[in-house]
Amino acid sequence: MRAELARLILESNKPVIYDEFTSVVDRQVAQIGSSAIQKFIRKENKQFIAVSCHFDIEEWLEPDWVYDANKKEFYRGLHRRPKIKVNIRKAEQQEWELFKEFHYLSAKHNVSSHKYIAEIGNEPVAWCSILHFPHPKVSNFKRIHRIVVKPDYQGIGLGGRFMSVLAKDYVNNGFRMRLVTSSPSFIHGLTASKNWIMTRKPSRTNKERGKTIGIRKDIAKMNKSISSDRLTASFEFIG
Repeated sequence: MRAELARLILESNKPVIYDEFTSVVDRQVAQIGSSAIQKFIRKENKQFIAVSCHFDIEEWLEPDWVYDANKKEFYRGLHRRPKIKVNIRKAEQQEWELFKEFHYLSAKHNVSSHKYIAEIGNEPVAWCSILHFPHPKVSNFKRIHRIVVKPDYQGIGLGGRFMSVLAKDYVNNGFRMRLVTSSPSFIHGLTASKNWIMTRKPSRTNKERGKTIGIRKDIAKMNKSISSDRLTASFEFIG
């Protein structure tokens, strides 16, 4: 259903009418997904009509218009999406199993990292881990090791907010936080963010870079963060 819906929205220039919208997914997932879809629809200036028997998604879609078939009423949608309450807690290494298949590059994970999970309604929805960043001149660098948001919860800005909350906590404790990523969505989101500054534009790093900045070979190999065969960008949290 989700694949079909994505193709309809992406490939059609005509208004999309989708019947039984969210009827086959968990209701919490339906709400988060509805919020993500309406953001994209508005961003791309498309027209979308969701036909559903579920009223629990109405506020999350933030519709311009609503037709209630039960009451035979047609009215303006004046709703605002409810706030999403997210709980952040420390995580155990074995909980990486819940997220590793969703990481866009690698399922490997450094056991020495500090690990955190974001939960919505007691459901683990995002993972973030942080490592010390060896640097020849700066001793207080930390870096994002892995950041993963489960597919059902992507599209609402959760990953960026999650990283920023953790980064702020580390900065308040005297550290500096960096991130190297090749994910287009993160590069786009962090470039627009006031909390992060781009320290290196998207580029392919030199194969010898690991030696010049003092990165241990085993760490570099695990994370492939200095890979020369893909575009990466570097960011630092400034708050």
